[in-house]
Amino acid sequence: MTLSSAAVRRAMQLMDRVGQEIPVNEIEFAIHDILQEKSNPVQIGAFLTAMRLTRVEQRPEVLMSTVNVIQSYSIPVEGISSMQPKFVDIVGTGGDGHNTFNVSTASGIIAAGAGVHVCKHGNKASTSSSGSADLLMSFGCDLLNVTAKNLISITDESKFSFLFAPQCHPRLKIVAPIRKEIGVPSIFNLVGPLLNPVPTYARIIGVSHPSLVPIFAQALLLLGADRSLVVCGEEGLDEISPAGPTHAWLVKDGQITQMILTPESFHLPRHPLSSVASGTPSANAVLLEKMLSNMLPKNHPVLDYVLMNTAMLLHVAGLAGSLHEGVLLAQESIASHAALRELERFASATQNFE
Repeated sequence: MTLSSAAVRRAMQLMDRVGQEIPVNEIEFAIHDILQEKSNPVQIGAFLTAMRLTRVEQRPEVLMSTVNVIQSYSIPVEGISSMQPKFVDIVGTGGDGHNTFNVSTASGIIAAGAGVHVCKHGNKASTSSSGSADLLMSFGCDLLNVTAKNLISITDESKFSFLFAPQCHPRLKIVAPIRKEIGVPSIFNLVGPLLNPVPTYARIIGVSHPSLVPIFAQALLLLGADRSLVVCGEEGLDEISPAGPTHAWLVKDGQITQMILTPESFHLPRHPLSSVASGTPSANAVLLEKMLSNMLPKNHPVLDYVLMNTAMLLHVAGLAGSLHEGVLLAQESIASHAALRELERFASATQNFE
């Protein structure tokens, strides 16, 4: 007998009639049925496509509710308190089409070398040539050994850590092949950066279109987040852009502040996006090792790209009083090899589990 979800069917019918005005609880019912394997692939594909075409997925309250539903099926991380979070995160939604170097991963490692505890949460590449997990595995990190159960012991060894998303959200494997087949981003792409199961006290989230910046900022406010910066380069880059202006909205103390960032804000020169293009995971690993070994020349495009994003993370986290101070701290993390040591400690820790 073919599975068929009445909740998914009803949600699609409502979106057909009222579009974005569909009640949020109807979306919640549908996603519960999808994650409980009560719907079939045709329904799921149609539902995800309808959410995209009607822009229901871009409502802040829908993002918030979807995060809460998915988290209810997630494997909780053991031994880490949500009352006193000590971690920061930097992540992008992906799907921007620019295929640039893994800046958020590199920035997380360098920020860890500067003294903050970073726990990234990510996956393999879906739309680019090298995702964060691909890069780290090319560096010898055994990410399949990092689980919600043993993460806490790894964070005792290194200030940088990474949780492979499938290890924490096994139910999402239900939709993985369907997402691949429909070929366009869905609500699951959008909420990915919001699904880190480790409590954070500061984070940067990059989105792939400037129109998503206020939507994500409002969703973060609804989720009770603090010290959270949502960014998008003017060209639709889901990072702070090395090429020109970046739209940024800061969520802090229950308020949202808008700002425009440029490379000049960091006392750094501009570089075209073509100069920071991604290579293969192995090529990016070679470049990352050169960067962390302090072997790249001053104002190397990828180095400056990473310095900007690291500086902003250190500033949002409260370690740097200004963006320029953040750049100096990031440079010191590299020059002292502190960042390289944190990556090596993480790689070593991941290899010590049976």
